[in-house]
Amino acid sequence: VNVFLHHPVAGHIVEGLHWTLLCLAAGLVAPFVLAYKCVRAIRAAMAGELELAETERGRFGIFISGCDSGFGKTAALSLEGRGYTVFAGCLTPEGGAALREAAAGGERLVPVALDVTK
Repeated sequence: VNVFLHHPVAGHIVEGLHWTLLCLAAGLVAPFVLAYKCVRAIRAAMAGELELAETERGRFGIFISGCDSGFGKTAALSLEGRGYTVFAGCLTPEGGAALREAAAGGERLVPVALDVTK
């Protein structure tokens, strides 16, 4: 075996096969590892394990556009309720006032006039 592996041609072929099999195995395993890590990250996020400590949440400002209605409004109210400072981009002043009213006087919700079309 030793003579075969040290043969000028056979040694290179065996080394090439070795690296080919190693890369093939890594290529087959990598998607499963990625999927596993993604599932763990999603589960941790849904369980609240990735949430900042309550004392840290007020230190960070989150800017959300489209807060007059829909997902933007829901996200702004939810994050403000969890203790984050939210800068809520609203198209109209009325939308900002309605958002402020829906937040029940939340001091960490700051409506910002924002028209992304201009």
